[in-house]
Amino acid sequence: MSKVPELNLAAAWRLPWRLGGLAAQCWTLRRARAEGPPQSAAALRAVAAQVQHTARGLCTAHGLEVTRGGAMPEGPVIMVANHVSYVDTLVLPSLTPSTCIAKREVAAWPGVGHVAERLGILFVNRGDAHSGALVLRRARRALQAGVTVIAYPEGTTTAGDRLLPFHRGVFGLARLMNVPVLPVSIEYADPRIAWVGEASFLRHYLTTVGATRKTSVTVRLGPLLPPAAFGSAHALAQAARQVIARSLWASV
Repeated sequence: MSKVPELNLAAAWRLPWRLGGLAAQCWTLRRARAEGPPQSAAALRAVAAQVQHTARGLCTAHGLEVTRGGAMPEGPVIMVANHVSYVDTLVLPSLTPSTCIAKREVAAWPGVGHVAERLGILFVNRGDAHSGALVLRRARRALQAGVTVIAYPEGTTTAGDRLLPFHRGVFGLARLMNVPVLPVSIEYADPRIAWVGEASFLRHYLTTVGATRKTSVTVRLGPLLPPAAFGSAHALAQAARQVIARSLWASV
């Protein structure tokens, strides 16, 4: 059995502050959303703004230095990105008021999952068609309210060295609602931020994000893809994947 890497003194000093801040945010949001997930358009927009505010605060508290290439478009979009780490779910929501589609396993994370549900995060059971359809209906409601939806169409994380095939669900929704797709690439200067393999969430957090003074993140926003320009959800998904791949490996 491998040992948990030792933390240096500086990291040991930072962790209590970061964990305390995370706990405080979770408690505040839990009380604010005690009545359950938002339903009305106004409530969806208010919570989306709250999600952005919280994500920004947590990025700052954890030393995440985000460099953004490109401007956020006005109006709701479906933002799709490569998936490297749970840190992605702080970085992208910090850019704009939004809701996110996340795998159901996130709901089981200590403290984080309950708050995420209260905030209206859209949890999907991978491989469950009924769950996928339900999440897409809720995503449609968010878009109708003017809220951007963030999705990671690979469905799982990678080490950042490749792109898995994209699932077509959100791209079909984009075509149905004629909402543009915004491809986004995410890169971390520290390869340890990638959360893959068998490391538990807590172990990974305590030895990387929670303990590192600063983490540089580069986010590049691609061109908007109008759904009407593509003949199928598959074609739209392929186009978004190609934009992200070129952004990640243009210099390779």
